[in-house]
Amino acid sequence: MVNWKLSTDYHSNPGGHIRIYTQEELADKVARAGLEQVGAASYAHGLHSPYWWLKCAVGVRNDDHPLPKAYHRLLVWEIVKQPRILRWAGKVLDPVIGKSMVLYFRKPEAA
Repeated sequence: MVNWKLSTDYHSNPGGHIRIYTQEELADKVARAGLEQVGAASYAHGLHSPYWWLKCAVGVRNDDHPLPKAYHRLLVWEIVKQPRILRWAGKVLDPVIGKSMVLYFRKPEAA
């Protein structure tokens, strides 16, 4: 993972929300909770990966650096305005550099 190579702060932040699982580990954890996976895994947040690469390169806590600050503005614009070009870019980047694995599950009907 690029982020881990660039910064130990990225994954060793106390109270951080990063959880790293393989697809099999995550599916197994959820299956043990009684849910059944529906469909294949996919990835999301491809536009967000470069932001975190920049943050890791300049310092995860360095909120004032102009590069990640500008990229953050781009991400906020993408979320709020949903411009067609960035929706398209996200669809292209998601399967290639998406930072989030997406799995769908359903609760089996009671017998």
